[in-house]
Amino acid sequence: MINTMGKSEYIKEHIIWSLILYIWCRQLLFRCVPGCTYFESLLVLVLIEIVVVGLGIVLSWKRGRNYVNLVENLILSWSMYVVIAYINVFQYRMLVIGVLALVISVFMTIAVLFRKIRRMDKRQLIIRNRIRKVVSLWKRNLALGSLLLLMPIGFTVLFRGTVLNSKVEVAKVYGDEHCLDANIDVICDIEPERWSKLNIQLKLNVCQKIVNCEARYLGISHEISVGTAELLGKTMAYYNVDKHQIVVDIGYLETLSGYDVLESLIHEVTHAYQYELVDLYLKLDEKSRNLLIFYPTSQYLKEFSDYENGDKDYMLYYGQLTEIDARKAGRAESLEYIERVEEYLGLMETALDE
Repeated sequence: MINTMGKSEYIKEHIIWSLILYIWCRQLLFRCVPGCTYFESLLVLVLIEIVVVGLGIVLSWKRGRNYVNLVENLILSWSMYVVIAYINVFQYRMLVIGVLALVISVFMTIAVLFRKIRRMDKRQLIIRNRIRKVVSLWKRNLALGSLLLLMPIGFTVLFRGTVLNSKVEVAKVYGDEHCLDANIDVICDIEPERWSKLNIQLKLNVCQKIVNCEARYLGISHEISVGTAELLGKTMAYYNVDKHQIVVDIGYLETLSGYDVLESLIHEVTHAYQYELVDLYLKLDEKSRNLLIFYPTSQYLKEFSDYENGDKDYMLYYGQLTEIDARKAGRAESLEYIERVEEYLGLMETALDE
């Protein structure tokens, strides 16, 4: 490969683009490494950037100081961090891409190294050049494989705000097919022991079934999708009214009991219900708004217009009527789901015993 940049320019471009990519990708793809604090995860990311980019510069220092190698080095540095941080989430996808890149690289290595050498007088030089070419091929294949891994995640985060979403169909109209009885065989996986055996994707699928059932029960008029992302602070989940989307913290999906996640889901669907009540309230005339039955909705309207998310004053957030009612609904409704789930699992065990 030819050099299109001088040595100082090559290093400078790496530094500039590493910083730009760090700022951009930190907003989209960053999550804490499992078992590490936020600061420790940042330190891991910086160390990987330094080592991988530094090694890439060394390998392309004599031949290959160009933007192709620059892009490869940056992609490899971020993909390595994503593999470490998301190994439990995208394990299957990483395995498939890794095996594919390995197989292709091995075949290309064989094709390059074991070609017949015609100039025996330059045998050592030819072998060195071939080894250099093989190293370059492995780096390029890893970079392309990394791109296949990063692009779907990046696009999902960019357009949906989540790194992973349920594969269960998001209901637009809630018919009888979304009632609890019709979905109990899937929803029963919320039981803690069964829940702990599921991967993140399967957990999201169960979450979507629960959300569909609860939205049907509440009579919500629009779809509500479920996804997961790394949320800031101690936020377990939130409802995005603009996207009609519930986002659950990926760490909580990995560690929390299924019944705790169930309560959070019902809590967030209740917020969606509250927003629907507010929309209906705004369509009423002034006299109708004065009816006592609409008093809670009038409070929802005030609180949503100046919502306290708890960052500055947790007690103010906790004491909002929207949160009080959502907590009550989460506790009460989750108990009904739990009762039905345990009844269903008990019937299954009885049937197996017979």
